[in-house]
Amino acid sequence: MHSQTITLLNTVRHLIDSRDATSTIALIDANLELLACYVTIPDDMAQAVTDPAALAVLAKMHLLRKQEELVIEYAVRALKADPSILDANTFYCDAIKFRLMEHLIGRGDRFVREYVLGLVDAAETTVSVLGYLHEIGENELLKHKLGEFLIRTGATEDVVALLRHLHPDAAEFVQNSPDLVHGLLAAPGATSDKLAIIGLLLPHVRSQKEWIRSLPANWQPYASFYAYNSATPSGKADLLPFVSPQPNAMLVDFMVLNSQTNFKFLECMGKASPFDFSLCNALMNAHTTNDTFYRTNRLSRSVDWIRFGEMAGLGLIHTTQPFEILAEVLPASPETGEAAALLSLGLISRNAVETYGHDPSLIRESEGYLTGMVSGDPSDECVLFGAYLALGILKFGTGDYDLFQRTRLLFEKYSTLAQETACYSIGLVYAGTNDMTVVEYLR
Repeated sequence: MHSQTITLLNTVRHLIDSRDATSTIALIDANLELLACYVTIPDDMAQAVTDPAALAVLAKMHLLRKQEELVIEYAVRALKADPSILDANTFYCDAIKFRLMEHLIGRGDRFVREYVLGLVDAAETTVSVLGYLHEIGENELLKHKLGEFLIRTGATEDVVALLRHLHPDAAEFVQNSPDLVHGLLAAPGATSDKLAIIGLLLPHVRSQKEWIRSLPANWQPYASFYAYNSATPSGKADLLPFVSPQPNAMLVDFMVLNSQTNFKFLECMGKASPFDFSLCNALMNAHTTNDTFYRTNRLSRSVDWIRFGEMAGLGLIHTTQPFEILAEVLPASPETGEAAALLSLGLISRNAVETYGHDPSLIRESEGYLTGMVSGDPSDECVLFGAYLALGILKFGTGDYDLFQRTRLLFEKYSTLAQETACYSIGLVYAGTNDMTVVEYLR
């Protein structure tokens, strides 16, 4: 301890012994960092202090001593005597105000609440401020501030994260404010952020059809897409008129614009194996309809069973019109074309109807075509594999008994591949059905 500090301590102790609170606090204020940790003012002497500036000094002293409850006590007394005592933008004033804000979380101190809400109301609205209002349960002020904030900032990643974690009342407030939603969707911002906001709000909507109608026309297909894919089977039928019967061009555009295709990574995968390449490329370009790089660089090089993996990749990339897209490779009979294209046909057809709301007749057309491929009991095991897997995808989870009866005939063949094909196809058809008869049969 330095001689200067010792001298100051002796002076302070003398003033305390003399019961001179005003001079004691003034000396502490002038040498706060030196004396705060060494000086203890008697409780009765501190309780007698009424001057707001002196009370603020005591709050600062206890702040340095990390005595949080005493910081709150003296700060509240100072504010009650002079509401503007902490208005200065200094380190100590700001630190005390933050302690008051922390103190309010989980507590119901009325005076502190009113003071803190005054601070919040005067401050610029940020994500942190909105999150704090949520923490202290001020939902009405939160709604007001949220509306201002959303209009000012538009759709951003921070806004999406905020809405995801806010109280359901806030989400309900946003989705019940058409002007606010319109402003969010019209403001500058990434399409992905606006799409995420629609996805966050939809689950809280009482009448999805009415809410979709209230959105700007160019965003209704997005909302319809979300609603259709999250609805129950009966709900899907109700929402079907809202889902375009043509390819959802907006969604495809969105997927293309936000494609995260990494060409250097694809180049590395291409050196590893054609299958690794096709899988990575298909996942990176899923739903974009962009298969140019895929076709020109790898599709023509692979043979045999690797071909199934590549053609299945086309099924992830494309969203509709499977017969047109696969026209060059689809077999006209079991002896022509490429059997691997049958698997791609099943994937594209299923995705077009279930994900994009296309006419279910596409499923029936594809099913008829695939059934024709296997009706003559072809000897080509690749054709059997592609066709039955595609049929299983088309009938996924339906428990279609007729297809089960037709598929089980493959077990009569003296072929491991044919029997394996039957297992895969039946597994797809009965996925999620808990049909114990089928389970026992496959055992």
